[in-house]
Amino acid sequence: MEDTKMFKAGLIGYWPLQEALKDLSEELASRAKLIEEETLLEMIWGARLLAPHDTGLLHSGIVGENHDGVFEFSAFAQHKKANGKLGADYAPFVEYGTEPHFQRSATPEDSSAFASARRRRLGKKYQHPGADPEPFFWPAVDFALAGRRRKFDDVIEESAKATGFETK
Repeated sequence: MEDTKMFKAGLIGYWPLQEALKDLSEELASRAKLIEEETLLEMIWGARLLAPHDTGLLHSGIVGENHDGVFEFSAFAQHKKANGKLGADYAPFVEYGTEPHFQRSATPEDSSAFASARRRRLGKKYQHPGADPEPFFWPAVDFALAGRRRKFDDVIEESAKATGFETK
């Protein structure tokens, strides 16, 4: 049989490419995680700077947590009543404000840990003037996410350079 010229192709460069892509994906994931952690911290500190400071309960309730790569940012502020139960979370009232409304003042029986529903007396009714909103949560989120977008603009190019890929 006569030797004829044939075109041949192989996967000689496959394994080095696979390793390079693996390195690139690890670099991207590492940089993305760092950006996410920085963004969460910016949300926390931004909200704490914007939140009004009366008792410090709201400030200590502005927290962020990492649940297996899912970053959660939240704000809460609840006073503990005399009976040990938590009162209403007033963080949303600070963020959005309240309308004028009627309230009843607390009576001594209300603050007792032994008060029953039968013994509760209604206190004197008075007009609450409402509260102006003092936004702290969503402005901090918006500011931090805008910074996050700017940081992510460069992450692909920086990761590619760090792992030896040319992007242009």
